[in-house]
Parts: sequence; structure tokens; C-alpha cells
Amino acid sequence: MSNEDRDASGHAWNQLQLILDIFPRTDTMVGALLAIDTAMVAFFFSRWPPVSSATPAMVIVTLVYALFAGLALMEIYRCAFPNVDGNDKSVIFFKAIAARKTAMDYATDFSTHDERALSEQILEQVWRNSRILTSKFERLRAAMLWLLASVPAWVVFFIVSTN
Repeated sequence: MSNEDRDASGHAWNQLQLILDIFPRTDTMVGALLAIDTAMVAFFFSRWPPVSSATPAMVIVTLVYALFAGLALMEIYRCAFPNVDGNDKSVIFFKAIAARKTAMDYATDFSTHDERALSEQILEQVWRNSRILTSKFERLRAAMLWLLASVPAWVVFFIVSTN
């Protein structure tokens, strides 16, 4: 094993760590959006009057709000649980590791990789995690936009329901 291969493997691990360090940030934002959206939905529907006293305007505003809030929740879900399909033969990707029948199968597979092959697998994982992270950010942005779109209907409901 050459120093060049060791350096490449070390650089690949560093690159992977840089990508992995971003995941908690998106997950924190997803948690915050989920809390805000859930609180808004709970508050909204806790103020809903008995059906007999609901006006057509309240029903329309409620449907609009429910649509936008529901779309935000759907995007939050998709962000929290992204597509994690990947290389089934990887010795780095968690799903591929877990697919092996035993820990010994994994250990055997891992030990057959030299530094260069390991470096290539790490870089594949960097690419895959970047794809997952990009998807999470896109979903997070969409959730935030849907949540913002729900705010006017949320506010109008309280104006209409207090009159």
C-alpha cells in the first residue's frame, strides 16, 4: 500500500465527514418545521366551531389551510425519510452493510478491499450522501414554502371565526 493510496483514503474519509456533518443541521430544521406545523394545525382545529355554526367561508378557508398544511407535512415526512437505495455491494453504506447475513460476512467483505478500493467506495458514499442531502434540502425548502403558504388561510380563519 502506497502513501498515495493512504492519503487518497484519508482525503475521502474527510470528504465523507464533511457531508455527514451537514445532516444534523437539516434534521434540526425538519424537527423545527414539524413542531411549528403541528402546533399550527392543533391550534387551528382546536378553535374550529361546532359544525352547525360553521360558515361556508370558514369551510373554504379550512380546506385551503388543510391542503397547504398537509402538503407541508408530506414534504417534512419525505425529508425525514429520504430514498436510501444505494450500492448493494458497498462496505460503507449502512443499508448495504445491514443487508449482509452476519457481521462476519461484512468483516470478510471489508477486509478484501485494499486502500484504493476502499477510497473508491468512500467517494461513492460521499456522492450518494450528497444526493440524499440535496433531496433533504429540496424537501425542506418545499415544506417551508407550503407552511408559509398556509399562514394567510390560518390568519383569515381566525378573522372569520371571531366575527
